[in-house]
Amino acid sequence: MNYDPYYYPQMRQNQGMQGMQQMQIQNGGFLPVRSRQEAMNYPVAPGMSVTFKDESAPYIYTKTKGFNQFDEPVFDVYKLTKEEMPSVNAQKAHTDVFSGKTENVSQYALKSDFEALQKLVDTLQNDIRNLKKESEKDEPITSISAVSE
Repeated sequence: MNYDPYYYPQMRQNQGMQGMQQMQIQNGGFLPVRSRQEAMNYPVAPGMSVTFKDESAPYIYTKTKGFNQFDEPVFDVYKLTKEEMPSVNAQKAHTDVFSGKTENVSQYALKSDFEALQKLVDTLQNDIRNLKKESEKDEPITSISAVSE
């Protein structure tokens, strides 16, 4: 039996979609593209989402189409950044993501320091409560006599 793509157009379209889905699975879930425009032009079936990895720039793109074939696709862009893992022996520094300022974080308390301080505060609070209870047990002074010189 000869296959005529003009006679069976729906079969040809389904085979193309299966090939695209297989390509995505084989590449670990990312389709390689050379530009944002190539990712935007990539056909996506209704109800599907495709993730792209730009090979020329540090970006990941997602293109999602609603279940209705007339819905406009949603195209999202994500920038990849590499974050260095701080070493234990290096001086501790923190770079604020929003301001870009770097500050020394060795001046901050560790969790163990905070827990020791919390125990000390709890002990002091208990001592104050005990002192208040003892003072309440004593008879209150009703009058103060004047001291003469």
